[in-house]
Amino acid sequence: MRLMTSTTLGTVVESNSVMVAEFKEAKDDQDESCGVIVTDFVDSDELYPYKPEERVRRDATSVFMIRSFKDKAKDSDNKELLVVATRWVCFKIRGGESNLSADPLQELQESTVSFGGTMKKSIQQRLGNVNLYDE
Repeated sequence: MRLMTSTTLGTVVESNSVMVAEFKEAKDDQDESCGVIVTDFVDSDELYPYKPEERVRRDATSVFMIRSFKDKAKDSDNKELLVVATRWVCFKIRGGESNLSADPLQELQESTVSFGGTMKKSIQQRLGNVNLYDE
């Protein structure tokens, strides 16, 4: 997956990754469903070579796991569906040959970190439930 974006200050950012995904669906109420998405950055791409003189590169290695299972509800003997999302990410921003000033670098770092909040909101909207907990 190759993405080209730009910050509000005009810094062009390239991201090039490979992704692998796996999903295991629960067989019954006693089992849990689990999905895993793993991404890693592409360091060298002959088809789309990185041009450090033109843009910044954001390298990311990530694992995103989402599990769902039934568990006893706190206030009753009924079981409720619980969904747990876990994300591990390591980002590296490579400045290329253009020296980034503090403002574009700060914006790039903040947009990288805010991705987690965007992902959480997307999951909440998809599940139709805003009663999720941060742990």
